Amino acid sequence: MQPVTSRTDSKLADWITANAGLHDVEIGDLLAGGNANVTRLVTAREGRFVLRHPPVNALSDKAAAGISREYTAISALYGEAPVARP
Repeated sequence: MQPVTSRTDSKLADWITANAGLHDVEIGDLLAGGNANVTRLVTAREGRFVLRHPPVNALSDKAAAGISREYTAISALYGEAPVARP
């Protein structure tokens, strides 16, 4: 995984714009409170969102497993329980 820089933030904002249908996307600062994965604020014309991803300097390739499990669980619950859209 590449280090996060203003250039990678710009590329990510462009990707979100093209693939998620959001407009005026800005990648915000790190949010405090996470203990294993990186949590960032994403703002767009459509609202505010949270982006979670494994740390850049992960010691193990399995660092992303928690994010994958979380996405799977939220996807299964979406529409059946009060969870955010995955």
